[in-house]
Amino acid sequence: MLGFTFTSLALAATTIISGTLAQKFPNQSAPYNLKLLSDEPTLDGKFLSACHSGAAIEQLCVSNTAATTSGVFYLNTTDSSTVSGFDTGVLVYNLNYGGDANLIASSALRFAFNPATNVVLSYFQPGDEGTDIAIVGLDAESKLFIPSYVDDVVTPNGTGLFYQWHVCNTQFGSYKYLALAWVTYGAPLDGDCKAVNVSAVPAAV
Repeated sequence: MLGFTFTSLALAATTIISGTLAQKFPNQSAPYNLKLLSDEPTLDGKFLSACHSGAAIEQLCVSNTAATTSGVFYLNTTDSSTVSGFDTGVLVYNLNYGGDANLIASSALRFAFNPATNVVLSYFQPGDEGTDIAIVGLDAESKLFIPSYVDDVVTPNGTGLFYQWHVCNTQFGSYKYLALAWVTYGAPLDGDCKAVNVSAVPAAV
């Protein structure tokens, strides 16, 4: 099981940012649900939903159905950021807070790197600043990818689209979930992880 201590994240997350993430990524997509595609039958066809993992922090957890609120996500992009012809930007979850449905904290997907493993935990936190922001895109089949502006696996170097998503048993602080993670390279060091693709399907909201 992967573990991550998030005291600093919880403190940083006490600053709530309302509205959409419009400063860096002004173009927001239609709402999506995120559906898993996998050779693992227990995961194939399942969905991802935001699950509480600390103060204004959510992971992407496996759920049987597409949740109407916690399972709705957006891709925020710019007019100038593309890789291999596909727009790139940030995956956004709108967190309601304060008991008011009109108060939201637009939260961008981020990565929590641990140098002891090649498995990276993913989580949402308000705002679109920081080096931990996960830049993503959707390909022609609406599959979620991580872009590389310089693919050093090939010669000559070029851009690349990567799909190394996995579902793992994770521990984020004191929270334990079956949740989405990213494997940087090779087989995951955590043997519980199963490879998946993440497909964006239109959400009925």
